[in-house]
Amino acid sequence: MSLDGKWFASYDPSKERATFGFDQAKVNQDMQIGIQATNESAGAMNLNGRKSIKSGMATPFDPGSSAFAFSPDGQTFVVQRSDQKSSQLEFYETTTWKLTQSWPNLNGWGRVSGVHWSRNGHFLLSTWSVDVPGEAVAHMRLTLWRVRDKKRLASTLALNNQQGFARFEVQDDGSILNLWSNHSVCLSTPTSLSLKARRVLVLPKETITAAPISPGGAYLVAGTQSGRIYCQRLK
Repeated sequence: MSLDGKWFASYDPSKERATFGFDQAKVNQDMQIGIQATNESAGAMNLNGRKSIKSGMATPFDPGSSAFAFSPDGQTFVVQRSDQKSSQLEFYETTTWKLTQSWPNLNGWGRVSGVHWSRNGHFLLSTWSVDVPGEAVAHMRLTLWRVRDKKRLASTLALNNQQGFARFEVQDDGSILNLWSNHSVCLSTPTSLSLKARRVLVLPKETITAAPISPGGAYLVAGTQSGRIYCQRLK
């Protein structure tokens, strides 16, 4: 859901492949699943069969090859898409639901994990897993973008999935927070198209379930499966 509460997007398995206009839908015979966005402020429906609305859109979606997210201001909807040849980011304007721009992702194809905005909307992180020759477990690949000039700030092949990357969060300065192996938190800062991570919190006897950073970046607060809360000063 968009942060302003106006829009809700979810998978719609009933649509194989769909392109939605404002008043009608066209369904093509292609084995893919659709994304549909509906305007919740207009008294809209969920995607389980309630009355539909006139404004909205849908686009081809294949779980494992696509991910999507609203910008913090709710004005942009981004879809990360990947196939066997390439991957890209597609941007839709939520007033008209028209495709406004598309960015090629230069790191090639993989299984899409997610796409994440910073809270101020200045940065965008795309994550996906790729097979590496000689490795039994796929690795995570990360690409960080600066939205205003479409600049690719950082791109790297991270630790393999066996290490337990669970969650990513982009900070307002472009640094990247992630949970690692469920008991430590790392913070990465983009440097020369690489990501250098440092551990900022380690709780070997706990399972971390959430670890947000305060808006000013001074504190990290971690919640754990045991119900305990830990606070770590970062600066």
